[in-house]
Amino acid sequence: MIEFLMIKIIKARSNKKHKFITWEESKSFKIFKEEFAKMSESERAQLIAEVEAQINIDYDDD
Repeated sequence: MIEFLMIKIIKARSNKKHKFITWEESKSFKIFKEEFAKMSESERAQLIAEVEAQINIDYDDD
C-alpha cells in the first residue's frame, strides 16, 4: 500500500498540469498595481493607513 501511494505522489508531483505563480505575477496584483498608481498621494496614504490598521488590530479579549 505504501509503495502504491508513493508512486501516486511521485506521479502527481511530476504532472505539470498546474503552474504555480508568485503573487507578483497574479492578475489580481497587476490590477491592484495599476489602480494604486492611478490614486492620488493622499488616497494612497489613506489606503496604506487602513491596511496597517487592519493588520495591527488587537483581538485581545481582556
